[in-house]
Amino acid sequence: MKLEYWLAIVSIGLSLMFVAYVISFFNYFEFQEKGTERLVDIDGVLIKAISISAAPCIVLSGVVFGLIRSYGGKIPGILLIISGAIMVIGMIYSYSLTKIISMNFKSSIIELMPFIFIIAGSLISLIGLYLFLQSKKMSSLADSTIIKGR
Repeated sequence: MKLEYWLAIVSIGLSLMFVAYVISFFNYFEFQEKGTERLVDIDGVLIKAISISAAPCIVLSGVVFGLIRSYGGKIPGILLIISGAIMVIGMIYSYSLTKIISMNFKSSIIELMPFIFIIAGSLISLIGLYLFLQSKKMSSLADSTIIKGR
């Protein structure tokens, strides 16, 4: 398999990891009413989740785009569309969980993070769609040159 295939697969894995981490973190605070017995830096935990999984997912999607932007690719395009869709759906669900979290634990990053990554997931899907459509355009161009005998 080519490098761009593997990078797109890793992008899916990082997207899944980010969504699972955020949803499990929000679910933890759903059942906390008074406060936790331990000191939890909510902003720090979410920034760590972003830096470990979401930011590398976005960067790898950009690397895949940079590698094959001129000729496109069907499989990497589909994989990036899936990665972006996972992030968008997961962040929509995590936004629905923010309404359940107690006011003691809410911060600005909890409110803004789902919106930021809904936009980021949409951009990843658009990159994948562009790569997918670019591959069809190039394959039809190659078919027309074969027919003409060039």
